[in-house]
Amino acid sequence: MNREQKKIHQLGVDKVTSIISALSDIMFIIDKDGRFIDYYSADPSRFLINEERIIGSSVYDIFPKEEADRHVRIFRDTIETERINSFEYSVTVNDTERFFEARISKLNENSVLSIVRDITKRVSAQKALEENEKKFRDIAEFLPEAIFETDSNLIITYANKKAFEMFGYSEEDIKKGIMILSLISKEDFARGKANIISRFNSTNRAPSKYTGIRKDGSEFPISMHSSPILINGKPDGLRGVIIDTSVKTSERIPERSDRDERKSYDIKVLVMDDEFLIREVAGKMLSDSGMIVEKAVDGEEAFEKYRSAMENGRKFDVVILDLTIPDGLGGIDTVLLLKQLDPEVKAIASSGFSEDKVINRPEDFSFKASIAKPYLKDSLVEVVLKVVEYQSS
Repeated sequence: MNREQKKIHQLGVDKVTSIISALSDIMFIIDKDGRFIDYYSADPSRFLINEERIIGSSVYDIFPKEEADRHVRIFRDTIETERINSFEYSVTVNDTERFFEARISKLNENSVLSIVRDITKRVSAQKALEENEKKFRDIAEFLPEAIFETDSNLIITYANKKAFEMFGYSEEDIKKGIMILSLISKEDFARGKANIISRFNSTNRAPSKYTGIRKDGSEFPISMHSSPILINGKPDGLRGVIIDTSVKTSERIPERSDRDERKSYDIKVLVMDDEFLIREVAGKMLSDSGMIVEKAVDGEEAFEKYRSAMENGRKFDVVILDLTIPDGLGGIDTVLLLKQLDPEVKAIASSGFSEDKVINRPEDFSFKASIAKPYLKDSLVEVVLKVVEYQSS
């Protein structure tokens, strides 16, 4: 190799080294019996065993036998089939469970390259999302209105008990596939489709009135409120509520035996959220607890309602602000505007993402407290009382 060739070769080595150094993944060369032959990581502190002990050690030194056997089977399958395999596993480190994803590719007849990525945050976020979905559905089952969710093709994926009662369908019908638009009359179909498309584009937030169609073909007037389900910031379906407008409000809301005996608080609350269902649920939880509640769709409306309340001599004691409002003013910007209007404003940050930095450190962002969605009534009432420093008489 002449000088020029050596120079080109070294440039290639330096380039590869630079790329590898920028990766957050850990790389191992492992033989077919699970022994570590070599390794690389830009951050050695992420190794599960002492760096000096890695070479020559085995997956059996890290995992229980059953789990280590699984790793070895995958290594050998990768060598035999020459295909890339990937799998996930977990390890408890300092009493904390961490999750990893490994991608395995063949190096030669006796060894594989394993590229390992820490996916603990992703798994934790997924678990939190699943817990939030369960809470949402648990709450939805007790609401006096029909609650639904659809996928991106507008096929219903979830409906609460009231929805089944209202339209006469069964869970088996839902499993077979029912389009949300099939619940409205043919005369309203085109208008309903256009309204839903506008909701996916976040340009229409107003409720829509239609003629509803039950499974048996009978008709009744309905009002449908819906908003997009966002996954990574992109619409992935709809979530909404359907109200039978032929039924009086007093008939829709169950009477509470303790209504006359419940605690009444002289607390005025403003709830800001772009999702109709969240606003209504939060409003009902707080009003049922004896508080005065008003609602806003976004920051602009919240600001105007707060300004108007101040002008009328009875400002809000606390505001609950959703952090994320697609195509609108979110919680962080809104609280800063409100502080210009009223430096003493008491705001609670609200989000469906429990790991959001604002939820974890609300005081750093001009909030008095925070609460994760979906709400539990006791938790919501408790945080409001804490923020307004309510003293029981």
